[in-house]
Amino acid sequence: MSEMTRKKTRASRAKKLQTEEVVEQIATTEEPMQAETPPVEVVKEVIIDAAIDERLNAAIAASNYRITLNNQRQNARLALQKGLTYAVNGGVFNIDATLISLVQSLISMDKESAILLDVNQNPVEIENLQDFQESIVEIYYEKMNEFLAEFKSIQKSRTAKALIGE
Repeated sequence: MSEMTRKKTRASRAKKLQTEEVVEQIATTEEPMQAETPPVEVVKEVIIDAAIDERLNAAIAASNYRITLNNQRQNARLALQKGLTYAVNGGVFNIDATLISLVQSLISMDKESAILLDVNQNPVEIENLQDFQESIVEIYYEKMNEFLAEFKSIQKSRTAKALIGE
């Protein structure tokens, strides 16, 4: 341990003992006593400690908020992904702009049915492309609106407690 560190440790112990002695004198005296004014160094140290605690608490709160915000965004994305999953004729499709565009292209080419690959790369026959398109566009529209509403409510929340609904 360096000499400087030893001196600081001794000074810290002395300040602590001096403060404890004053508190003990006040506690054991029955009549009112004029307490000694603590040294300026002790007051400064207490103020600095309080400022550090305040900044640390603010940093922790900000960190908690960012973590919670990212978790809520990820949960909303996962809910959207789950909601955009569509099962038909034994196949499972993820509804996205690519699927909607493909189906629209097939319809514009006057195709009434088609064989599409699902998420597992299995061929699935879609017998009525028009009904399939209406279904996937409706689901896509509904789930994207829900996602937007959830995302906006997440963005408006300014505290971690507000994000989780407390």
